[in-house]
Amino acid sequence: YLLSGPDNGTATALDDLQMQDSSHFVAFDFAGSSDDGEDDYWTITNGYCPRLSWQTDDGPLLPSPPATTLSGRGYPRDPYKISSYADFVEFRTNRSLRCGYFVLEVDIDLAMEAFTTSVVDGTFGGHFDGKGHAIKNITILTGSYGRLGLFGRMDHGSLHNLTLENVNITGSGSIGGFCGFNYGSLRNCHISGAITTEYTSSHLGGLCGTNFGRVSECSVDCVLNDRHSAEDAGGICGRNYGPISKCFARGSIAGGLKVGGVCGFNYTGSIDNCYSTMSVTGGRYVGGLCGRHYSTRTTKATITNCYSAGPVEGDQDVGGLVGDSYYGKTTYSFWDTQASGLVGSDGGTGKTTAEMKMLSTFLDAGWDFTNESANGTDDLWRLCIDGTDYPRLAWEFGPDYACPDGVSIGDLLYLSNRWLERELAPYTSADRTGDGAVNLDDYGLLSEQWLQQP
Repeated sequence: YLLSGPDNGTATALDDLQMQDSSHFVAFDFAGSSDDGEDDYWTITNGYCPRLSWQTDDGPLLPSPPATTLSGRGYPRDPYKISSYADFVEFRTNRSLRCGYFVLEVDIDLAMEAFTTSVVDGTFGGHFDGKGHAIKNITILTGSYGRLGLFGRMDHGSLHNLTLENVNITGSGSIGGFCGFNYGSLRNCHISGAITTEYTSSHLGGLCGTNFGRVSECSVDCVLNDRHSAEDAGGICGRNYGPISKCFARGSIAGGLKVGGVCGFNYTGSIDNCYSTMSVTGGRYVGGLCGRHYSTRTTKATITNCYSAGPVEGDQDVGGLVGDSYYGKTTYSFWDTQASGLVGSDGGTGKTTAEMKMLSTFLDAGWDFTNESANGTDDLWRLCIDGTDYPRLAWEFGPDYACPDGVSIGDLLYLSNRWLERELAPYTSADRTGDGAVNLDDYGLLSEQWLQQP
């Protein structure tokens, strides 16, 4: 159990009152109760945290809360609230606010500021919920080498439900719009703008420069440029060690060594149900989806159910989907041979543009689409009419669940047939809020967009 400090996802977060209540410590054997066992390892005194029964003191006191002007207490049930520009300044400048729970209540415009470090400098180990709001016009210009983005380093914790609009970042090191290094969870995060690296030995990504954590349901629409042909440049992340799922990248990316539309260097990571339409340009190890796909003896790098459909250019080890694979595993994945200008790839299957816009191409490979159940009921992908577009991720359409396009009675029926489903993977089935359940929040989204057309 955890009260404060960086959250690595291995403990249950409790607030100050819960930390003083034995009923919240599941599987702890407390003295005075036989319901949890008879060994009586633990005891608790009013006003204190649990202590071991052999201790002679009262146990540990709760730590003092950080001094801050933000409302809330920083716990899951009472997060710190960022409700104004002044609140955001307090959040990013008060270094005691690097842990805990935070919610963004308004859009934030940073057009009047230019930063030479990450906006929130240092390491962040808390949980930040953007609640669908945007932080606009981030500008970072620096000649220093470091970890650059909205956050320098996400040390576990999470960053969810946030959009960054019109970013402009130039620097060197590990650079991404949301963070330089990610050891936590990025989910439902979206970015537009331009990011440029100035020096060699940089990792460049639209979301994060280097990913050790989990990235899901995110999108990038950016111009990414590595001016000095450094290594590891990707639309989602430059170098990846973790899982990337249900993401897409648009725009353009130019780099040197290991460049890809989703990931420049997939080093033992997994990429599933993602796509890129980025224009990709590089030197060596250049791919429409992944530049280099690399396994070790103990950990297999995987690409599953992905596609790329943008132009790809490079000098050596260039592929429509994967530039070079060192024992990486690529399954049920495709690239557009006409759009890429390439008939070869070190992984995946090449298809013409017409074939890439046919539902049967992907159904035959086992992809899970809306309006079919033979390949599953998570409904991850959507393509309503052959020949009109490439497949897109179902979450992009919000409460427009079912074909045809437009929010109407068919979508209400889809929602009702899945009503009160629980324990879902976020943003699957009829869950469009990412809470893993189909409930009134999803119905509210549908009602807000009722009868809207794409």
